[in-house]
Amino acid sequence: MLGFLKKKKYRCSFCHSDLVKYEKVKSSLDFNPNLFDKKIAFKLKNKINGICEVCGISQNFNKLNLDELKTFNLINKDHLTSEKNFSTYPPKSDFLKSFNNTYFKKRLRNWDNFFGENNFNLKRILILRYWFGNSVDFLKKKFNAKIYGMELSSNCKKYVQDNNIQLIDIPGEINGIFEIKKKIDTKFDAIFCFHLLIHSIDINRSILKLKSLLGNKGIIVFSNEIEKKQLNPFHNYYFSETQFYTVLQKHFSKIIRIDDCQSAYVNHVNPFTIKNDIPDIVVFN
Repeated sequence: MLGFLKKKKYRCSFCHSDLVKYEKVKSSLDFNPNLFDKKIAFKLKNKINGICEVCGISQNFNKLNLDELKTFNLINKDHLTSEKNFSTYPPKSDFLKSFNNTYFKKRLRNWDNFFGENNFNLKRILILRYWFGNSVDFLKKKFNAKIYGMELSSNCKKYVQDNNIQLIDIPGEINGIFEIKKKIDTKFDAIFCFHLLIHSIDINRSILKLKSLLGNKGIIVFSNEIEKKQLNPFHNYYFSETQFYTVLQKHFSKIIRIDDCQSAYVNHVNPFTIKNDIPDIVVFN
């Protein structure tokens, strides 16, 4: 049952209103929550999902706090999935082919058209989740750019290194927060952020951190941030495309859509987008 809460425990983490509708739900876990202490395990297993009555953002109102998140992030993402191609190494060739066809074949083709039509000149690029290196190779060839990257998966890092895919790996955290652990004396022309904002414990803080890394005319490309997977223990926001625009419009004056960036129909994505597809969203600093 949906409940109504006024001036009590839970607040919207986007607009900070205390007018929220919520329900308690059990997460769908494919890892052992007992890897963590009881408080973290309880939050992972028991979510409080709902919607803010003021801004309309769907979210988890019972997120991990910063200390809990940092403890959670000490365990590599590869150990928090039942997908054997992340938990063992090396990944199988048929898995890589399927993964790349699903997530990058159409996306990279549409990026090529978008960047060509708009005459971008990107020389310093940061990729937040570079996976198995497809985006690195594409952007390096397209722009002859200097590529920096951050990744959740140790096995993805190892795969990129073993296959001599050249990038500068930056130590830090990108799950739930964006935190770089060494000083970087550069601003980026573009940041490519793949499926990370919906993990954030503080959406405004995360976006402001990304903006602080951009040059004056920099762009951010957001991929796979529009999803309604309310039972996923890692997801704290459940954006429709309209809700995602609401968040971005607070921080950016210009937003552009790259249509149809992913193959196949996905039940928890396509129905919640404007064109019933899976778009990437580009924002301008």
